[in-house]
Amino acid sequence: MVSGQPQPNASQPSGYASHASQPSTSVSQASQPSGDMQELENVRKLPVLIDIDGVVVGDNASRWNTRTGSLIRARIPVSYTDWRLVHPDFKDKVWNALMIWKMGLEKDILNKFETLEEQIAACPDGIDPNHWEQFVLYENTPEVMARKAKNGADKRNRTRGITLNLSTKQLKRTSIAKVMLAQARSSSNSEFKGEMSEMKSSIARVEGVLMDMLKLVTNNGMSNSQPPHGDTTPGTDVGSNSIRRSSQQNLMNMFESANPPANPPTNPPAETLSPPLKVILLGRDGVPVARGYVMTTTANICHGRVVLGGKKKIYIQEVLVPNAPIYDGPQFGCSDLSDFVEEGLLIWLESRLQYE
Repeated sequence: MVSGQPQPNASQPSGYASHASQPSTSVSQASQPSGDMQELENVRKLPVLIDIDGVVVGDNASRWNTRTGSLIRARIPVSYTDWRLVHPDFKDKVWNALMIWKMGLEKDILNKFETLEEQIAACPDGIDPNHWEQFVLYENTPEVMARKAKNGADKRNRTRGITLNLSTKQLKRTSIAKVMLAQARSSSNSEFKGEMSEMKSSIARVEGVLMDMLKLVTNNGMSNSQPPHGDTTPGTDVGSNSIRRSSQQNLMNMFESANPPANPPTNPPAETLSPPLKVILLGRDGVPVARGYVMTTTANICHGRVVLGGKKKIYIQEVLVPNAPIYDGPQFGCSDLSDFVEEGLLIWLESRLQYE
């Protein structure tokens, strides 16, 4: 909307675009006074037609444009009275653009012509000839020419610093680092062979330790082959398949931290529960939440976590409160005992264990 009589301090009206193909008519409301912009009372409003593209059309379009320009000049200044008020980032962009433009002029015009008259005559399009003449005369003053010669000599001496913004000391340090790197790469073959032989001996020692562990696990499996459910279960021969399975299971339990299973383990062999210490797991309030056994074999690792002092590795056999939270959870991706209804292993605080 625009005023019937031009008012330089009236508020900016607004219109609403129509969704029809023909222009629509809209009347705005008077805004509240703001700062120096004061709205006069009883100001007559004129309708403004806006087409479907949001462009003001009709008889009042020119008055709308005039009014909009007045408001923009009053509220959105296009210039600053003080250069210090301009944002530093904008100053940097203006300076860089000016320097790039100036370098282009020197390269394309000033450096191509030898005489001062030829340089002045080669005024680029869009530049005032008087300003161009002053620029050429300034660039050819003795002070500016001497500064250019000095900067050119510095650029020739600093082959890399000019592009990397490195000082002379930084360039020296870079050279020293390159020399040290070249010396490290040119180590003798004898030193390399010595390092390789030392690595091979270390691997051999690790293999020996693993073989000793395998023998120990096999012996434990043979000695603990009796199940924990009393004398009713018949014994097993030394060379039977159950002994081999128990040894394999013990070996898998020792390295379960390296490759944990996808789901909580269920139904472990009886020999992993020797001696079978039955316990009741207590919740935070001392209420029993589950029953199970204390694991004695591979008791220091559970689901890849080290069982620290004051804690025990427990095999859950019966869950009493499925929604009870797991101690120091989540463990193995589980946060409560509902994931152990079908049995499994977890870590529990020893002070919250009740031995049966």
